[in-house]
Formats: sequence, C-alpha cells, structure tokens
Amino acid sequence: MSEYNTAPSTELHALTSSQDEDAVFREAVRNGTYRPSWVTHGTFAQQEELTLRSRWERRACKGVDTETFYPPEGERGAARKEYERIAKAICETCVVKTECLEGALRRRELYGVWGGLSEDERSDRLKRRSA
Repeated sequence: MSEYNTAPSTELHALTSSQDEDAVFREAVRNGTYRPSWVTHGTFAQQEELTLRSRWERRACKGVDTETFYPPEGERGAARKEYERIAKAICETCVVKTECLEGALRRRELYGVWGGLSEDERSDRLKRRSA
C-alpha cells in the first residue's frame, strides 16, 4: 500500500513495475489529489509542505560536503567537468531532484550544481523559458 492517499473522488491505481511511487506522487500533486495518509488535518498546502520536508530529509546530498557541488573558483576545463560529473551523479539518485532544480531556477542560483544542472545549463534553461 502506498503512503499516498487521494481525495475521496479519486483513487490511486495499484503501482506497476513501470510506475514508481515518485511518479505517482508527482502526478497526484499535479492534479490536486495528493493527500499523505499520515496527515489528517491542515490545508492541502500544509500537507504538501510536510511531505516535501520529509522527502527533503531523504535528499541524496544530505551529509555530502557542499564543496562537491561547487567547483573551486577559477576551475576550468576537464577539472571543472569532473566536479560537475560527480555532483550530477549524486543528483541523479535524488528523490527531490525536480524540486531542487525548480527552486534553484526560481532563486536564480548563480553557482554550483543544483537539481542535476550546472550553472551554464540552468542559465540556458532560463533563457529558453523566457524566449
């Protein structure tokens, strides 16, 4: 049984091997039917915040030295790419990768790897969004 419940008028279908819990979670949040089973009070926004906070506690970068995500100032070429490769590999395993990236784009983070994208990649994405 999934830890996610939906509004009474909608039910989550049983998970299949091709559909993981994170995909179900994102879809339920997107369509407004997400309700964590362990929260029985508060507004939808409060419930969503509590769940994101608990997911954030399971982030892949928790306990990793923050320098892993920030190449040394002036680092260029292959050395910089290696820093980014390591950071991106950590991000690929993260349960909050999408939320991390969206937050970095919203805050216009200038440095480091956030949500699996480098500074230049985030800058390019912002340019495409505004075009």
